[in-house]
Amino acid sequence: MSFSELNNLSRSIALKNWQTGNRFWLAVIFLILIQEKLTAQYLYFPVSNEYRTLLERQSLLSPDKKVHPAIHPIARVAFGGGDANTPFLFFNEERTNSQKGSHSWWRRKLFEEHLVTISGDDYQVNLDPWLNTEMGVDPGINDRSPFTFMSSRGIWIEGRIGKKVTFYSGFSENLGAFPDALTQYFDSTGFVLGGGNYQNQRGENNIDFPMAVGAVSFQPSNHFNISLGQGKHFFGEGYRSMLLSDYALPYPFLKIETKLGSLSYTNLWAVHADPRASVRTPGRLYRQKYTSIHYLSWNATDKWNISLFESMVWGGDSVNPNAGFYVHFLNPVVFWRPVEKLVGITGGNAMIGLASSYVLGSGMKVYGQFVIDDFQLEALKQIGEGHWLNFYSWQLGWKKYQNLGEGAHLSMRFEYNGARPFMYAHRTPSTNYTHLMYPLAHPWGSNFQEFLFQFQLQKERWVFDLQLNCGFRGLDIDSSNYGNDLFRSIFDRD
Repeated sequence: MSFSELNNLSRSIALKNWQTGNRFWLAVIFLILIQEKLTAQYLYFPVSNEYRTLLERQSLLSPDKKVHPAIHPIARVAFGGGDANTPFLFFNEERTNSQKGSHSWWRRKLFEEHLVTISGDDYQVNLDPWLNTEMGVDPGINDRSPFTFMSSRGIWIEGRIGKKVTFYSGFSENLGAFPDALTQYFDSTGFVLGGGNYQNQRGENNIDFPMAVGAVSFQPSNHFNISLGQGKHFFGEGYRSMLLSDYALPYPFLKIETKLGSLSYTNLWAVHADPRASVRTPGRLYRQKYTSIHYLSWNATDKWNISLFESMVWGGDSVNPNAGFYVHFLNPVVFWRPVEKLVGITGGNAMIGLASSYVLGSGMKVYGQFVIDDFQLEALKQIGEGHWLNFYSWQLGWKKYQNLGEGAHLSMRFEYNGARPFMYAHRTPSTNYTHLMYPLAHPWGSNFQEFLFQFQLQKERWVFDLQLNCGFRGLDIDSSNYGNDLFRSIFDRD
């Protein structure tokens, strides 16, 4: 995991606290050790909001970039040509070799070079420290110190073997003290937002948790890529995604990406888990479920993109609670619901979605998503009367990027997200659209409307980020089910 992913984690934590506790937490990063990895990199950029912003800005301000900006991670070759070793300067600092050589050893190792490099004629491995320290304050805390912090220590390894295989692996041990609302939230789920499961607590409200990610990528040709690992993915061009976001914890996956001209077709298979004690297996292992996703992206013109999404989550229901992996869902070019019916599988949770974006010019773009879970025409006629059926979610957004010159860039975004009650839930809670207690799409679950504004100003290595979120949520009260809790059956509405 890179700095950008850790920074995304810290901002998600601050945002979640504001949403759930109505308090304000200001995170100040005062020590960052990050390297620009210029050689032998993993084929793809990291998945994080920071990289999505930079790559989207690059594609909008440079019309010659033929990419599919809604599919993350994005291959580095799309933004530099050549092979996976093409550099991408995160902070846009164009430095010559002579300029780099004039810097001190410490500065070069911290910001410009790898700490350790092992290389041969057909391989290269780079090792770097994974260090991050953050401090914050939550004025709403009364019974303990208002200061919060998070400290991460670990290693990051990435490299290549030959010309077609790249890989990365990262592990960190993390210790943090979070606002009370977040601490209670983590305690209720047993997992730290964007991180991992509790290991222990060191002192009052201090949480210790690990983080491990890694993947290997094989590029047999310019048209195909196969990736296997433990990580995250994101489909969309917004800050949020109603299809698949990077909000949840990392998960095991197999991905095949096919590119033919203006088409990009992604097949993603993942293993997700339900850790609730009530559904664990006899060996006390987490209840496993499996997700198959198709995502077809078409750049219809230089300005217009249309994408189709389909997903299926399965792993057992009330009739067959211990159903395992079905080989039928490995088919990369078939619709899931007919397959489910033909082979007699019950309990699958299927969704379909449509996404699109259009470049308005001058670095501006509009985008949107619409996802359907269950739909009945008769129920649609009664939706104004509060009919509970018809589960769908949506997103509408506008964003603008502008180059201010001298290494300065401006980014702005307005976004509207919403989901009907019971969206992403299921009649069998174990096959809902979650992983380790966290939603795989929007972090608010379902039955909500959200308005989001984001303003970001970047000047070389300095980033100023202002974000405002406000919205409405139909929270479940006592035993009443209003469709917000994804771990309650859609038939449990009393």
